[in-house]
Amino acid sequence: MSDQLQFDFEGRDRNQDRAGGAGPELPRDPSASGYAAFGTEQAAAVRAMEERFGVILNKNVRLKLIGWDEVFEGRLILDQLLYPATRKEGLRLRIGKVPFDYTDIEYCFRKEE
Repeated sequence: MSDQLQFDFEGRDRNQDRAGGAGPELPRDPSASGYAAFGTEQAAAVRAMEERFGVILNKNVRLKLIGWDEVFEGRLILDQLLYPATRKEGLRLRIGKVPFDYTDIEYCFRKEE
């Protein structure tokens, strides 16, 4: 059986070589450009969705839902993982613990912070 497939019963750290010294270390990107690009792309997608569906995402809002007597205040966030491809698919949102569809919004105003 090859050394690669054997279980390490001695519990050695995989980053140490057999002599006890430090083994190879993965290179690190000090600029973290990959994460910065992810953040930029995500912000652009949120702005596009706000324009497309006419909602205010990730901000504190005052919101009234059709058929509800209560006025909600809090952060309006997405309640789904995937962005809808079309307006017909709908957009699931949430404020606090209350999930709803974007078409259920009677009015929504951004609260002054």
